[in-house]
Amino acid sequence: MRLPGFVGGSYVSQSQTADAQRSVNLFPELDERGPDKRLVLVGTPGLALFATLPVGPVRALFCEDGRCFAVGGNAFCEILSSGVVIQRGGALAADGAPATICSNGKQLFITSGGSGYIFDLSTNGLFLITASGFPAAVAMGAFCDGYFVVLVKNSATFNISALFNGLQWDSLDFGTRSEGSDRLLALKVDHRELVLMGSHSTEIWNNQGDANFPFAPVPGSLIPQGIGAPASLTLFDNTFAWIGADERGHGIVYRANGYKPERFSDHSLDRAMQNYSTIADAEGWAYQQDGHDFLTFWFPTADTTWTFDAATQMWHERAWWGSGATTPGPPIPPPVFVGVPGVTPVVPSFHAHRARCHAFAFGQHLVGDRLLGSVYRQSPLVYDDAGVQIHRLRRAPPVRAEKSPLRQSVFELDMETGLGLTTGQGIDPQISLSFSDDGGGIYSSPQAVSAGAIGQRGTRVMWRRLGMSRTRNDRIYQVEMSDAVSWRLFDAYLTAGGA
Repeated sequence: MRLPGFVGGSYVSQSQTADAQRSVNLFPELDERGPDKRLVLVGTPGLALFATLPVGPVRALFCEDGRCFAVGGNAFCEILSSGVVIQRGGALAADGAPATICSNGKQLFITSGGSGYIFDLSTNGLFLITASGFPAAVAMGAFCDGYFVVLVKNSATFNISALFNGLQWDSLDFGTRSEGSDRLLALKVDHRELVLMGSHSTEIWNNQGDANFPFAPVPGSLIPQGIGAPASLTLFDNTFAWIGADERGHGIVYRANGYKPERFSDHSLDRAMQNYSTIADAEGWAYQQDGHDFLTFWFPTADTTWTFDAATQMWHERAWWGSGATTPGPPIPPPVFVGVPGVTPVVPSFHAHRARCHAFAFGQHLVGDRLLGSVYRQSPLVYDDAGVQIHRLRRAPPVRAEKSPLRQSVFELDMETGLGLTTGQGIDPQISLSFSDDGGGIYSSPQAVSAGAIGQRGTRVMWRRLGMSRTRNDRIYQVEMSDAVSWRLFDAYLTAGGA
């Protein structure tokens, strides 16, 4: 029989016996033109080192008009198309939090460590903003209608620069939120409107042309949802998305439909976020590739990364594989793949993915490392993470035994085979299977089989003699793979017999 729901996203129910699905470094893609519109599991993109900043971690990336800029640690740098890095100016104030970079076409406005800086694009000069009207402590910046806009830390106000001049700020050029009482925590510009988010509510302001102060609240635009993680506010899928919070609680992902918040997380992710010790440090970023709009949230304290695909409306997990991935240092050596005959297995260890921020530059997706000064080229044609194995896992929905023992003799994967490498690890790519008969508590030892050396397209990926699932328990199967090849999984089939 076909195993229903084998291809899918991550969704763990309150009871894993009900559902315990996980897709780690795999995501479902819809076959849009196929007769049955089937889903296919494909591997997430890998990372190849593109540039190295003098200091890490990478705190911001920005690209415009063929120039790419980054903040790494306390250094502001330009990255050339060759990968050469040029540090521009002296040290920035830095606190480890995300920096922001925006442009008015002639200047870049950088916020970092509570301070503001202007980079002149024609002279390549970097200047600390010292104007008397510039706030003493700022949170994040943006650009709207010729003005740089900056949030003032721990306040309900924001300030604007002079028109097209980020070095001039008047102390009287500020706005104070008027429709909500909570302090402002996050700022973005979407469709020429200022999105001003507090802990309980959100105001939308736009340029209404007043000579004294151009911005004012848009009538009827108050959003009764605030933000639980200021750095999670992200432009995504032609709107903006964020991890919400209000007086009732926090930990739901919303996107704006006009001025209406729409939830698009699911109970599994909501429960996971609400069980983390904190979500306030979560950071969001988005990118588009191969027709998919992806939104990613990194949770530093929880050491995990979640990604949403607007094409399928499903969530999956992205992860860095191995021990030591949460501390700064050189890339870790690849752990031993579980299931290699004659080798002591290493227990898989997933950590948050290394990508923290994104810019599309020089026709490539560039992402910054959350720990190091490394800037990577992210591509579906790269099959490892800067030399470290990408460990991929798919845990399927339970096989329902209908409260009676069920003998399960053969598990077969329908997948693309024969994609092995010509040399090195991956010349005979392996994929392993394990299963649980106690609702996901304990899994059997993984058993590895070949996914086909190069050209062996007829390879059948099968496991036999799988025993019997117990009475009153449903079996959960999961497959794992680590070789640096292209992985595409179509379906799974189970041959079962009565007890």
